[in-house]
Amino acid sequence: MPRPPGPSVLERRPEGPRPGRLAGWLARPFWRPLPFALALGALFRPAGVPVDPASANRSEALVKALRARGLRATAPGEVRWLEPEPGLLPGSAARARAVVRAPSAEGPPVLYAVPTRLSPEGVLLDVGTPRRLTRSTGLEESVPAVSGERVATALSADGMALGVQLIDLGGEPAPEGPGWTALARVQNGLTNLQETGQWRGLGRRSVRLVPPSSGVSLAFERGSLVVRAEGREGRLPADAARTSAPVADGAWLRLEPNEKGQVGNLVTWAVDRARASEVIGDERMQAVKAVAFDALDWAMRAKSRVGGDSSAAEVERDLGDLKAQGAVAAFTDPDTGWPPAPLKPVLDKPMPGEGEWILLDRDPFVGGNPGAPPAFATTYLRADRERPYTRIYITVWDPRQVELHPAAGAAEPVDATGNAGPGLIPRTPKTMRRLVGAFNGGFQAMHGEFGLMADGHMYLPPKPYGATVAELRDGSTAFGVWPASAEVPEQVVGYRQNLTPLVFRGKLNPYGRTWWGGTPPGSTDQVHTARSGLCLTADRFVAYFYGTEIDAMVLGEAMLRARCDVGLHLDMNAGHTGLEFYHAAPAAEWAPFGRPLQHDWEAEGDLGGGMPGWRFRGRRMVRGMGLMNFPRYIHREGRDFFYLTLRPVLPGADVKPPAGASADDPSEGRWRVRGLPQQGFPFALATTVVRAPSAPGAGHVRLLKLDPRALRPADEGAAFAPQGPGALVLTWQGPPPARPSEPALWFGPGGFSLGEKAPPGAKALVGGVAASGPPPLDAGALVGVDPDGMLVYAEMEPGSALSLVASGADALLNELGCASKMWLARSLQPLLGGTTSLGGVAAAPSPGPSLAFVRAEAPGGRTLFDDTPVVDIKQWYPLQSKRIRYFRKPNEPSGASSASGASH
Repeated sequence: MPRPPGPSVLERRPEGPRPGRLAGWLARPFWRPLPFALALGALFRPAGVPVDPASANRSEALVKALRARGLRATAPGEVRWLEPEPGLLPGSAARARAVVRAPSAEGPPVLYAVPTRLSPEGVLLDVGTPRRLTRSTGLEESVPAVSGERVATALSADGMALGVQLIDLGGEPAPEGPGWTALARVQNGLTNLQETGQWRGLGRRSVRLVPPSSGVSLAFERGSLVVRAEGREGRLPADAARTSAPVADGAWLRLEPNEKGQVGNLVTWAVDRARASEVIGDERMQAVKAVAFDALDWAMRAKSRVGGDSSAAEVERDLGDLKAQGAVAAFTDPDTGWPPAPLKPVLDKPMPGEGEWILLDRDPFVGGNPGAPPAFATTYLRADRERPYTRIYITVWDPRQVELHPAAGAAEPVDATGNAGPGLIPRTPKTMRRLVGAFNGGFQAMHGEFGLMADGHMYLPPKPYGATVAELRDGSTAFGVWPASAEVPEQVVGYRQNLTPLVFRGKLNPYGRTWWGGTPPGSTDQVHTARSGLCLTADRFVAYFYGTEIDAMVLGEAMLRARCDVGLHLDMNAGHTGLEFYHAAPAAEWAPFGRPLQHDWEAEGDLGGGMPGWRFRGRRMVRGMGLMNFPRYIHREGRDFFYLTLRPVLPGADVKPPAGASADDPSEGRWRVRGLPQQGFPFALATTVVRAPSAPGAGHVRLLKLDPRALRPADEGAAFAPQGPGALVLTWQGPPPARPSEPALWFGPGGFSLGEKAPPGAKALVGGVAASGPPPLDAGALVGVDPDGMLVYAEMEPGSALSLVASGADALLNELGCASKMWLARSLQPLLGGTTSLGGVAAAPSPGPSLAFVRAEAPGGRTLFDDTPVVDIKQWYPLQSKRIRYFRKPNEPSGASSASGASH
């Protein structure tokens, strides 16, 4: 008769000695009897952790022991045991880890790893400290699948699995990169030991399910983790948590990156470790820092009284040769509104150059758009009357040319599934060619959990009345105060919050906040340290502020002097605050710098991060800026930050006249933007004339460029405003739109495009013949779309001896980078402003159908949530104090150490 099923050998309770078996027990070696093992284990059992010897099996005993610790684990049948590690001596107790589910601080059950000791027969002897395996928030973690040291769980909300977390208890991937020195690896190991209980840490890899699915099952099979749901099946390598495996087998499985950002310097790292310890904690650490800052402030003031003010020499050192390279702005251009007016100094006796903008148009580290005004300028102010030796450096940029992008760090914050961000500026040629800089974000998530969304992915939900900077879908940069709602507008693709606004509607601290970091909440906040901020000015420019030995109110005073409309306090303390400028290009295009680099604030090297053959060059905003790990944000970064890219604007690079053309006309090939019906900046139109490439002496080609971000087709019968958005910019006569299956010029949300198929939401403007085939000999015009999305229109100058085809206009548009082109049957007869031909003479529109373009509001600086009121602290403080993650709640067991606040 077969034996009935029952617990495995390790799960069964050993049978005690029976009559007749005593001789057998005594015949075994002395170290094998169970009583000896139990007695030896009792010597090492932590006090106060009872193990019930009457339990049916070790899983039940473990659940009972955990309850004694305050961790109410789920049913014993859901406990999963990993392979035990034999003891040092034959027959000694083995170490084994169990994975259990238990309610988290947020409610839903999550996974804990519990170290234990087992007798050789598998009886539970000791229970160690449980530790969170994942970093999810508010999500239910499923009963895990286990294999070896690997654990997998599905993360669900309302019955739908949002993702899968793969954990490898064997350790994390070895950190790689230029910043991972021997010291950094030691720091990382100690951090892992504090957070996970082991030097090698935990390997974690998140997999998003797209779309979320129900009925998810997980199983390890033949070296893979198999995910099944709703009739679909996907696989990913079982060791993906310890490697950089890029893809999973199954399009609905999206592997997230698992590379760590660089650790901080010894001081900032030690502060974070003390803050994370139960002995010191965050509030005690804040108190220690407050005392240290006060002592440093006293010393600096004493030094100033005894040694005098050395600010002038320090400014010269900080700015280096920026003054020699860039011109000081003398006036504001009425066509562009740039640069802003000089700032009025705070102190009665200003220093030379204080408040005057230095244009960064000739700075080799700062990029710009060809033919456009410089996009960046810098200056400094002294804003503390009691500490005249302190300064705040300010860099302002034009958001009509520069786009701001929030980026999530590789370690913090984490989203609801416990997944951090890539921590890396996107490694694509398009992004890198336009990259101009990056700077620090706001406070760590543990200090308020203020909202963060990057590239459409929410890491932390928005906090009501939080000062917010946002990236909008059209590329605009918007500032505002979040209302008492968690809804994210559809136009927002990224945002970062920090505290309540330091400046709002031109007023300093309108919400009455008393805590701005650096002291325990509730303490008097007068800490003087390095601080940074960001604001939208009344002129709709964006300004970054950096100062040392300043408090928040001094930072706010500098914002008021810079005419800020909405200003938010960013991060603080030396090492965590700073802005860096970058230039990146393929090595084949790399030009020598021409002089030795000044390594205290300049650097260059290989770009890395998946773009072999690319190099970068960068510098700090000012020489004395103490941002650690320089150059920092060009590499993988652990904490959130912002990066800046150029937005293409007209006119762009000039057109080179063809070989053999004379230089009689110096304006040939130079784009003209002044004097055209632009109605503002960025320019909507640019025109030029260049000699025919095929026969330079036989005729000229007229060129017209249109920026789709600055104009749009007018509605039929619309009334045009005299200037500004809605004003008439251009009209053209046109052949009718293309018939079905014929190429057409389209205009839609993505700008101009050419092709037979309409892009989503696009309107056909005019039909033609694709330039990929034989051109019509009598073609009257040629259109193309360049790499920046600009429409380029070409026609022959009246009276030319050549046809447009014979002129070589096709080759000319190729030189301008137009990969897609289309021939038109006849000239569109463009009229600038509806009254002037491309040749600059007055003209009347021809009879027949025509199309009008009007000025549109181009991307730039915006305000957001204009209706958010200024409310009393009793209204906003409880909403902002509501914790989301990272903080141990009162009902969390004291013996459970959570890793959800890891890597700060």
